[in-house]
Amino acid sequence: MTSYGAGLSAAPFLYWFELFHSFPFILAALALPAARTRLFPVVMVLFLFLTGLSSYNVFISHDIPSELKKSLSSHQNIRIEGTIRTLNSRPENGLRIDLESVVVENGNGTIPVPGALRIYADIDNSDIAPGNRVRLMARLRPPRNFATPGGFDYVRYLQRRDIIATGYTEQTANLAVIADEVKESIINRIRRWRARLRQQILSNIDSESAPLVNALTTGDRGAITQQQRQLLAQSGLAHLFAISGLHIGLVAAFLYALCRYVYLAIPIGQHKPPPRRILPPLLVPFLFGYMILTGSAISTLRAFIMLVAIVLLCGMARRSRPFDILLVAAFIILVADPLALFEPSFQLSFAGAAGIALLFPLWRHRLADKPLYLRYPLGLLAANLSATAATMPLVLMHFHILAPAGPLLNMLAIPLVSLIIVPIILVATLCQLFSAPLSLLLFKSAAVILSMFFTFCHTIVNSDYLNAVTIYSSSVEILVPIILAATLFLLYRATEQWRFVICGLSIFIAISAFAFQSPRPLTVTVLDVGQGDSTLLQFPNNKSYLVDGGGLYSDRFDIGEKVVAPALGALGIDRLEAVILTHDHPDHRKGLVYILKHFKVKEFWCGQSAEELHPDLEEVLNAKKIPYRQFEPGWQDLSTGTSLFKIFTIRTVRQKKNDQSLVLYAATGNDGVLLTSDLEKEGIRMLVSSAPPGPVNLLKIPHHGSRYSNPKPLLNTYAPGLSFISVGYNNRYKHPDPTMIEQIKKSSCRIDRTDLDGSIRYLTTGNGWAITHWKKGLFR
Repeated sequence: MTSYGAGLSAAPFLYWFELFHSFPFILAALALPAARTRLFPVVMVLFLFLTGLSSYNVFISHDIPSELKKSLSSHQNIRIEGTIRTLNSRPENGLRIDLESVVVENGNGTIPVPGALRIYADIDNSDIAPGNRVRLMARLRPPRNFATPGGFDYVRYLQRRDIIATGYTEQTANLAVIADEVKESIINRIRRWRARLRQQILSNIDSESAPLVNALTTGDRGAITQQQRQLLAQSGLAHLFAISGLHIGLVAAFLYALCRYVYLAIPIGQHKPPPRRILPPLLVPFLFGYMILTGSAISTLRAFIMLVAIVLLCGMARRSRPFDILLVAAFIILVADPLALFEPSFQLSFAGAAGIALLFPLWRHRLADKPLYLRYPLGLLAANLSATAATMPLVLMHFHILAPAGPLLNMLAIPLVSLIIVPIILVATLCQLFSAPLSLLLFKSAAVILSMFFTFCHTIVNSDYLNAVTIYSSSVEILVPIILAATLFLLYRATEQWRFVICGLSIFIAISAFAFQSPRPLTVTVLDVGQGDSTLLQFPNNKSYLVDGGGLYSDRFDIGEKVVAPALGALGIDRLEAVILTHDHPDHRKGLVYILKHFKVKEFWCGQSAEELHPDLEEVLNAKKIPYRQFEPGWQDLSTGTSLFKIFTIRTVRQKKNDQSLVLYAATGNDGVLLTSDLEKEGIRMLVSSAPPGPVNLLKIPHHGSRYSNPKPLLNTYAPGLSFISVGYNNRYKHPDPTMIEQIKKSSCRIDRTDLDGSIRYLTTGNGWAITHWKKGLFR
């Protein structure tokens, strides 16, 4: 299991060649003659490691026909036909529809899609259900990651679900059912039941808690609003609203108690088998149906596999340690679904269960002699702390939040949810089959209880001492708790003679990660933020400046929260000497709001007056009391240490906002970088007439390579040799303009582009720039 998991974990960082796909089979052939030799363990470890590598690359690849690729990048609505696989909610009464068996139409006919599509619609539609064959119009696009450090791998997330493209339709009126008949398998019937439950809850419960009731009933958390998600994260209660082992265990316990009562009441004879031998296998089909009903989440699948393993062990009158059963469940899931390893839900589910299995027994024997009124709450606290200790590094890595109120609120929430709310919801789910009014009444009762509890949670979370803390940790800082967790695991499995070696090696690795860090040169990191700008300047004296923060015109996705902040954390930035807004346009400004809220920022710099700023920026600057600095026209010297640092601005009455952009210049030794923001022709002309006092051999091409800018004077004046363009992939503005690209190439200047190369890093100590791109999880 460890070797296979290590192979899967290493695969995203390695370049892969088709030739290596045969390596596991070669090693398997070698393992047979080596079975009785000392080499067998080594061969098996290599075999499982390479199998993990191979499995990842097999599941991650998709072959998309060239004709389909053209349709995916056309920016036009196309006709799509497919069968609904799953329906899930979105906030504010929307739908997320996954289609399988899909064909798309273009001018030459229909093209079969080798995978599934995910369609987002803004309006709900109760007339569609899983299994329906539908036709709709939507704009499709292939998924693409923001290639930045610390970024979420959205492409891999979709590939695990066999989704090769996503689409958007403005309203579900564009969607028509063309075949009402569905394949009436048991699974499809359960999925349709799930869709009816979702519709009943979200349509008939007039309460902010309706999305939470829906999540506890169907496992669909899509309707939970951003504010509710934030409160769940700050209170440490998000895990309770994902269908997990707790819910499976409650259903199993209820069914077993009911069947046991009936079984013992039936007069079969004096020597009938004990209930624990005969009843557990009968419960497996019902638990499987419940897993399908609640969306088959990884945590639910884990609990189901573990329960099946326990049933088999009971049938064979054998026992096993809970941790070993947990490892078996993990191995089964990863063999069938290798990409599950990279899902936060998989990592948190198994880490939490492992924490309880390994750490809780250390406390259990100390509680055995305590009275019941103390034993239960202390046991609950011990189990909660065991799971929290195991999952905290992963929570910080994925969600960047520390919730001090979590242990306290979990002490109250776990009994409330497990003993009151979930039983009410389970009974309401069964009642939906024969009495919809009674079912709705029970769902409303659960919503009222949740609403009152969430009001209490909001009060606790916003108290002075239990506020949640946002933490963006660097890769090295995340490494230490992971090493600690791996050490505990190895100590648990290792013999006495190896424990001192493991501890010593772990301590050496942890110390080395912090101790052997090389001095920082002048560094320019151009972040891939799509159609926008965001650049990190780092000087040898450890002062860091963020220049712009990107931003999409849609409010559904916050570039600052999802892209820039994780990148800063992964790069080890916890404070900024200044946040610099070159000019107040959305693709430069919007991502900065989140950064100003959650990072330590010494000053905010801009070329405009504070009164001209967008209200969102004004609000956060006032709330955080961040000093504001406006720059006068011309060059301003901000040099520090051995590096030059200067800012240039132009300001006239009738000037365009783009030409009012701040221009930044930084240099050390023989190397200098000129960041020109969105200057257009007039701004470029004035910049060239006031040249920076030093070399310029790295140039930011102005305004994303727009045709409204003219980089030729810059190229002729400075002859930079290196240049970069911050631009969105396949953007609607057609940036960069082909004429601009041709001008740059004629000047013998190298071009790096964020749309093609991802995030770009330039480093220099004064004797030439070293260039790396963010590829496969590293700057290479």
